[in-house]
Amino acid sequence: MEGSTEEFGPLEFEVVENRKQSQLWAELINRHHYLRYRVPVGANLRCLVRFGRGAASVLACLLWSSP
Repeated sequence: MEGSTEEFGPLEFEVVENRKQSQLWAELINRHHYLRYRVPVGANLRCLVRFGRGAASVLACLLWSSP
């Protein structure tokens, strides 16, 4: 994606809470991250960062996990 920050705002942080969101998050990580998807160890928080509406509007996938 290319463009200025104004083109993508406002951003919405969506906490992954259900199976559909979880499958989308894992699919995007598996497709676009160079290490592919691996199940995180321990407690974790996953978010989808969206602009606009729909699956095509996902700008980023975020993961915070315990050490």
